[in-house]
Amino acid sequence: MGHGLESSQFFCRPRRTSPKLGEAQASQALDPVLRQIGKTDDYGALKALARALQALPIKLGEAQASQALVLVLKQIGKAGHP
Repeated sequence: MGHGLESSQFFCRPRRTSPKLGEAQASQALDPVLRQIGKTDDYGALKALARALQALPIKLGEAQASQALVLVLKQIGKAGHP
């Protein structure tokens, strides 16, 4: 997409250091994480939020996953790479 980032630089396997969330809790956490992604143009914050999104133990539907990816990439484009 021309953002100058390799996916491995931004997205990586999250570390599991917190207690596991149940599916209901993870679903409740999804919308606030996506809202914060849409509000920030700080690269470091976006990186942390993308990792938080990856760490949620839920399966996104194809439309949800696509929407989340587009949102993250849009905000990365605004933030630029440090």
